[in-house]
Amino acid sequence: MLFCVTLYAGMNDDIYTMLFEKYGESSKITHVNIKVDPGLKSIIEMKTGQKFFRDNLHCYKILDANGNTYTGLLDNVYGKTLPITFLVVYDETGKINDCFIVKYREPRGYGVKQQSWLNQFVGKDANSEFKVGSEIHGITGSTISVNSVARGIRKLSILYEKLKSEL
Repeated sequence: MLFCVTLYAGMNDDIYTMLFEKYGESSKITHVNIKVDPGLKSIIEMKTGQKFFRDNLHCYKILDANGNTYTGLLDNVYGKTLPITFLVVYDETGKINDCFIVKYREPRGYGVKQQSWLNQFVGKDANSEFKVGSEIHGITGSTISVNSVARGIRKLSILYEKLKSEL
């Protein structure tokens, strides 16, 4: 359990900074933890070929100055050896509005942190394939990270679709 606490230590400020920069300083952001139902979790893991890192996820509700609402889900995936912490923000319809790599811990493969690479997920939803090599561009030297992050974003997109009425 200490690893999970340490994993997120000091990141909350970074997450709020990213969200306020994207959605405006006057945005209202609330944070809750959500527990993922074990049955749903198992179905999504089988569909995506990737396990959830934890039973709980951090969820950020965002209300911007124009009255638009968004939901951000924070998760981790393993890179080659260490976790990659990422945040995916969805609009009310379930389409990805933005993605952020909050913490990248690997010594290589950091191309997945580039916003130009992350922008290719914008507009995708739970019905998208997220297939590296066709829908998602690979990055030379970042094969493991690219595949892990793409599967992780797909996993959260499916989860968001199932839970959006509850979030």
